[in-house]
Amino acid sequence: MTTTEAPPVALTIADGVAEVLLNRPHRRNAMNLAMQEGLVAALEQVRGSGARALVIGGAGRHFCVGADLDVVDGDNGSADTEGDRTTARMLAACEAFLKALRTLPMPVIVAVEGAAAGGGAGLALAGDLRVFGRSAALYGSTFPLGMTPDAGVSWFLGRALGPARATNLMIRNTPMGSGFLESVGLADLVVDDGEALAEARRMAAELGPRTPPLAIVGLRELMAAAPTQGLDAQLEQEKHWVNTLNRTADFAEGVSAFLEHRTPEFRGR
Repeated sequence: MTTTEAPPVALTIADGVAEVLLNRPHRRNAMNLAMQEGLVAALEQVRGSGARALVIGGAGRHFCVGADLDVVDGDNGSADTEGDRTTARMLAACEAFLKALRTLPMPVIVAVEGAAAGGGAGLALAGDLRVFGRSAALYGSTFPLGMTPDAGVSWFLGRALGPARATNLMIRNTPMGSGFLESVGLADLVVDDGEALAEARRMAAELGPRTPPLAIVGLRELMAAAPTQGLDAQLEQEKHWVNTLNRTADFAEGVSAFLEHRTPEFRGR
């Protein structure tokens, strides 16, 4: 009897909230090329769906343990050209879904249970907000394999913790548990195991309608730039976004709603 494996990424959209579920629980949601390309496709659907918030979670006990090593191991000693190698294609797909995620005009809330390792840690860190199960943890994971970080892990951790502390954690491959992550601001909420996805859905339903779509894109850009540029440059970038958003219908709606003591209805225009 032939069995068909379920799609590696499941997308649902209901009541203004999109949900992307990593769906290879039998492999602890390890990433293969199909999953990464599925993430790219799902995020493009979310972008045009009219959803106001996105939740990302993992099926089963773990969020994502990184790349499926049974897939990438075949590249060792390969004589293929770089563009044809599985690893190169996976890196390109990873870059595509991370860039797409960071430009979505909606809050992105990641629900983490169990392990988020390697590329899974990068995906978790790429969200705007993170909900962790009490036993969940992030792992760098690549250093013991003789590999440097990918999926933006060095970028996100370096900014959040500082280069020295992030380097220490990567070299030692120290598990970053929910308590530690909460203490450094990388876990916005810690809940009982098994409750992270439900809490992320609740947060998405609450925050989505209140979040101005254009402003959240600008906020991400400003926060990314702040650690690496001087005050004058940051003030110029802030001025650019204020001048840009000042001409939008959303800003006019926000001011009107404030003056009228009502909840604004942002449209992303």
